Amino acid sequence: GMPSSHAQFMAFFAVFFTLFVLVRWRHRGHDAVGATFDLLTRWASVLSASIASGVVALSRVYLGYHTEEQVLIGLYVGAAAGTIWFSLTHFVFSRFVFRRVERWPIAQYLLLRDTGDIDDVMRLEYDAIFAEKNRKRKGKFA
Repeated sequence: GMPSSHAQFMAFFAVFFTLFVLVRWRHRGHDAVGATFDLLTRWASVLSASIASGVVALSRVYLGYHTEEQVLIGLYVGAAAGTIWFSLTHFVFSRFVFRRVERWPIAQYLLLRDTGDIDDVMRLEYDAIFAEKNRKRKGKFA
């Protein structure tokens, strides 16, 4: 059909993922090696998503399921939707909606949280877990 939903979905994913990796993924290496690895990981991820999107789009034409026009329109629609959805989540929901919702009693009961303001969530969780383990160990031997 028009447009190709496969091409549309893959373009949405590739564009949203690329914007997320380049704009929101704020993990930084703690030394020169970590920073280099982080940069390589970012670009390898973006390249992989783009290649996967291209392969799916080409396969739709090659397999005869869609015309080139159907696939191109699917790619355009998906890329536009991915850009719009990223913009909404990054500029509207993260800054206004999520901050209010996470303070609701039901959200707190369900342990919902927005970690968008934390630069390195993995490091924060890692440090918090080890701090808690050390606190418990000290309590056992005190």
